[in-house]
Amino acid sequence: MPPPRPPPSIMWDGVMKEPFAGSTTPTNRCPYCLNTWRKKSLVRLVQHMKKCKKLPFARYERYERTVHRSLRQPQVDSAAYTISAIDQRNADDALAEAIYNSGLAFSFVSITL
Repeated sequence: MPPPRPPPSIMWDGVMKEPFAGSTTPTNRCPYCLNTWRKKSLVRLVQHMKKCKKLPFARYERYERTVHRSLRQPQVDSAAYTISAIDQRNADDALAEAIYNSGLAFSFVSITL
């Protein structure tokens, strides 16, 4: 009796395997970008997932992919986003008017312990 097969790697979860005419090696299809490849090696899978443009961020750790520099949160220079006191007051007034005119019921409750 042959030894039991090991369970498939968690890395293969979601990858679709489709038969390929005239071959015993199935075609693998990425569930995110629908790209296909024929090699069934884990190395090939990881190579694809590290480059897949549609791979969700939640899967980056699984495939040891790093966040590309352009996808990281940009550093904001606070001096570039300051406004004058007059503009701040006008913005506050406009926001207050928009909230009031929306007709939303607001209730301020004070909680005493």
